Amino acid sequence: MKKNQLKKSIILLFGAALLVTFSNCGKSEEEIIEEITPVMTAKIKGEVWTTKVAAGVNSTLYVISGTKDKEIIALTIPSKTIGVYTIDGLNNIATFIPDYDTLANTYYAYEGTIDLKTMNTIRTQVNGTFEFTAVNSSLDTIHITEGTFKNIPTK
Repeated sequence: MKKNQLKKSIILLFGAALLVTFSNCGKSEEEIIEEITPVMTAKIKGEVWTTKVAAGVNSTLYVISGTKDKEIIALTIPSKTIGVYTIDGLNNIATFIPDYDTLANTYYAYEGTIDLKTMNTIRTQVNGTFEFTAVNSSLDTIHITEGTFKNIPTK
């Protein structure tokens, strides 16, 4: 009797493994790459900004950043816990660097939010949204809206 139960359990386990293995069947290579590629998008001064050069760095703080040409958007939060982080300039930080060769013109956020919406624990990636208003040393203000990050690695 135990032999039959073991056999059924093995068959069910094997079936489940096949289901998981072939769940991506039917998707093109491009669709699969799109599902795992880190992406950051936003509107800066109303213009669309998008990059597929994005990463997450985990130390004592969690930093999510995207780079396009010489521009960088960086978001810093104290952990990878799902939730909304209100930008406070101390623990929850957002910056926009228009030219990383000259950091003097960096915009530092004084209000906004970073929303860590989901975490894919299998692929170790996070997804979320952000928006913030920032100022530079010349007191120029910039509004970054409709920000999203997708498939950002968490390791």
